[in-house]
Amino acid sequence: MSQAIVLSIVFLVDAAVWILSALPVMFYILRHHELPVFLGIRSFSGPFSDALDVNFMVPILLTFVIANSLKILAAYWLWHLRLEGAILGLVLIGISSIYWYGFLIPGGPLFGVAELILIVLVWSQLA
Repeated sequence: MSQAIVLSIVFLVDAAVWILSALPVMFYILRHHELPVFLGIRSFSGPFSDALDVNFMVPILLTFVIANSLKILAAYWLWHLRLEGAILGLVLIGISSIYWYGFLIPGGPLFGVAELILIVLVWSQLA
């Protein structure tokens, strides 16, 4: 399996994990007007939820979902060895880092570092 395909899969998994975790939280907030607690941990809490009213969390989570949805496009382009996929991926890693901090997402940087390393490795293969 080529490194570009691995990179594409990493972007897809990254997008799926965060989209599938953010959407239920958004619906929970809309219904209950508070962040859900799972295993004693408030979901998507952090500097964003500390500084903003809970009503602002849905639009912020929506932008997070949109950013992660764009990772699917980056993955598609990378699968087809298009340089645009790597460029979009780099931009999205930068944007995602804001959310990793704002939501205190510990797994985000793990995906980001893996994606960054793989982008560097496949850069010369992209057209």
